[in-house]
Amino acid sequence: IELEDMSSWCTIESDPGVFTELIEKIGVQGVQVEEIWRDINDPFVFEDIQDGPVYGLILLFKCQDEKNVTQDIVDAPHVFFAQQKIPNACATQAIISILMNQDNLDIGSGLSAWKEGVAEFSPELKGIALENAGVVRQVHNSFRRPEAFEVIERPATEEDDAFHYVSYIQYGGVLYELDGLQRGPISHGVVEEEGFLERVREVISERMSRYEEGEISFNILVLIKNRVESYNVKIQELEDELNDVAIHYSSSEDPSDLERMESINKQIEEYHNRIAEEQAKFDKWGKENNKRRHNYVPFLFNLLECLAEQNLLHPMLEAAKEKRSQRQEAQASEKE
Repeated sequence: IELEDMSSWCTIESDPGVFTELIEKIGVQGVQVEEIWRDINDPFVFEDIQDGPVYGLILLFKCQDEKNVTQDIVDAPHVFFAQQKIPNACATQAIISILMNQDNLDIGSGLSAWKEGVAEFSPELKGIALENAGVVRQVHNSFRRPEAFEVIERPATEEDDAFHYVSYIQYGGVLYELDGLQRGPISHGVVEEEGFLERVREVISERMSRYEEGEISFNILVLIKNRVESYNVKIQELEDELNDVAIHYSSSEDPSDLERMESINKQIEEYHNRIAEEQAKFDKWGKENNKRRHNYVPFLFNLLECLAEQNLLHPMLEAAKEKRSQRQEAQASEKE
């Protein structure tokens, strides 16, 4: 047992609330992460993320032998690509890979300066530079769960399940897969911006089809424009339209204008409701992230100490053992 080196990268939970706050704290504003729950073979799988720009997608999957799978690895110097050198942060690297390839997104002064500084580096050197990017590492490690001790994990074996994250972006009219374990970006062919999501759906579906039937160890995350910002833009557009219709009605008294104004007001109300839902979700994410960071160890030690002082700890322990024994016996009976 030893304390972890603070210069290392910890393992963090794969959660849209965690990744959204991580993106914000490294200096990128107006981006949020959402999780896709629908079946990838559903043609409407991405229906819920059509309100604003989609910056990229991330696929989490269980690694398997794909030596016989042909990959179109291309030389694309205009695409930011870094090889993975960080063992515990492939999700964060997948996020950075998407953010670095956005020409119309303000990624903040810190990331912009870092990107400019490594622009001429090889993919390998970019990976090493990311490993040593102190600000990104500090924010990433801020989601470390407090532990009384840090246990050194045994080396992984072939029997262990290994998981990996890759990114998908549309850049320069091409769909790229950014996998830090490869030597370069993987091209999935020409795709227009409006066909990006459908093509990604096909690519991910094909990848999933290479697994045994029933395999469910997949997770899809999407980086999109902050929905509250997108909804406020929609509201402003509708209010401008409402004003134009009202001006027209004042001069024409056209009854159809009244119907149009009623319809617009309903749409505005709906967007306000959506904003309230998003704000409630962000509040929930914030509380969950605070709980992840909170150190409950002192409280637990004090609780156990108080129970022991009142001679309650031993009886509770024995009662728990008895319940466990009864549960094991019940499970054994069911198998018989």
